Amino acid sequence: MTRGSSFTPAFVAAGLLLIAGCQTQPGIRGYSSVEAIEPPPAPGENVQQAEIPDDYSPSYVKGELAKPVYPPDALAAHARKYVVYVTVTIDPSGRASNVVRSMRGIDQPNAFSEEFFQAVRNAVLTWEFSPAHNILWSRGPDGEMSYVGAEPVVSTMDFKFTFDVSGVVR
Repeated sequence: MTRGSSFTPAFVAAGLLLIAGCQTQPGIRGYSSVEAIEPPPAPGENVQQAEIPDDYSPSYVKGELAKPVYPPDALAAHARKYVVYVTVTIDPSGRASNVVRSMRGIDQPNAFSEEFFQAVRNAVLTWEFSPAHNILWSRGPDGEMSYVGAEPVVSTMDFKFTFDVSGVVR
């Protein structure tokens, strides 16, 4: 046996042991979170004193919220943190009927802006809401107001979605 032939198997074996003993870096994972954005107060209204009128009941989200999936192409490109602001239109049956970019916040454009927005849109369209209602009142002969019922109406809500790869959900 020549020295080169005995050295090569030993070198390969040592290399395999070294590789087997190394830990591989776990795959990068993307996360997302959501928060509702409160509507702004009417002009001249004190934020702490703003109240919902007695003749209106706002929408609210029912049950678990499906979170958007961090877009795979953005994750592979290490796009990192990204924020999407959307306005959701809620129909009288409590379903999200439309999702558009919100004027309540500005998304910083990047190569994956549309993918992030579509991930948000796909998740939000699965959400269920309690629809907003106009509360109906009737004035009796004695002048007292009595509750007649509630009529479901179209409403909107604004949300902020944060995508991150740090492992910290915000």
